[in-house]
This record gives sequence, structure tokens and C-alpha cells, in this order.
Amino acid sequence: MSCPSAYDSYHVKSGETLYIIAEKVYGDGQYWWQIRKTDGSAFTEQEAQQLQINQEVCVWNSKKGPGPLKP
Repeated sequence: MSCPSAYDSYHVKSGETLYIIAEKVYGDGQYWWQIRKTDGSAFTEQEAQQLQINQEVCVWNSKKGPGPLKP
């Protein structure tokens, strides 16, 4: 699967959470909510707790378009 046009693909590494990914990608873990599933939808709390190693997630790229709205 691939990510929506304003997003880049990211593959989850061992021990990572959405918060940790947001720290790496955006410089601030509080932006974890901007990370999306490959269909463009937001993660539920349960899905966020069940990330798998090498799972593809989508991180917003400001150079590609406007970002998601905060829930």
C-alpha cells in the first residue's frame, strides 16, 4: 500500500510508538496525531498500541501539501 499524496512512507522499527516516530520525524512527540494509516485515516488508541515492526505508517510532509487537522 502507499500513503496519501501529502505524506511520506515510514516503516515502524522495534520499540517505536507513534510518539517516538513523531519525535524523530517532526522533532516533537506531541505531533503523533499527524501520523496516519496508509488509507489516510487516523489511528485509534488501540491501533496505536499495536504497531508492528516494519508496519508502514504515513508521516506528513509539509513540502507536499497541507497537514492534517488536529482531532
